Amino acid sequence: MTTENQPTNSVVISNVRDSKGTMLRVVRLTDDGGLMIEGHDLGGGVEQFFGAYEYEFKKQFSSDAVARLRELLGLESDDELLPTIKNRFTHTDDLEEFLRDNGIEGKFWSRVGD
Repeated sequence: MTTENQPTNSVVISNVRDSKGTMLRVVRLTDDGGLMIEGHDLGGGVEQFFGAYEYEFKKQFSSDAVARLRELLGLESDDELLPTIKNRFTHTDDLEEFLRDNGIEGKFWSRVGD
C-alpha cells in the first residue's frame, strides 16, 4: 500500500518514517458503502515487536456501521465523511476506540511476515 495516487475514496491519517521504519494508516470507503482502516508497517521497529520486518492489517466495517458513524459524528447525508474523520481523529487507534466505545465492531485481518 502506497500513499501515491490515493483514490478520492481514501484519506491518509498518518504516514511516518523514522529510524524504526515506516508506518502508514489509511481510511477508505469501500464499494459496498463500508469503511476500511488499513495499516502497513515496515522496519526494525516491527521486527523488534513481531520478529518479522513487515506487518499489515485491515479492519472492515459494514455500510450499517458507516451510517451509524455518520450519525454519531453529526453528519448530514451530503457531508463528506473522510475529511471529517481526518480532522477529528489524529490516529486510526482513536477512530477504532470511538467506534468500539459506541458498539461498532469490524472484521479484523492481519499478516506478519517478510
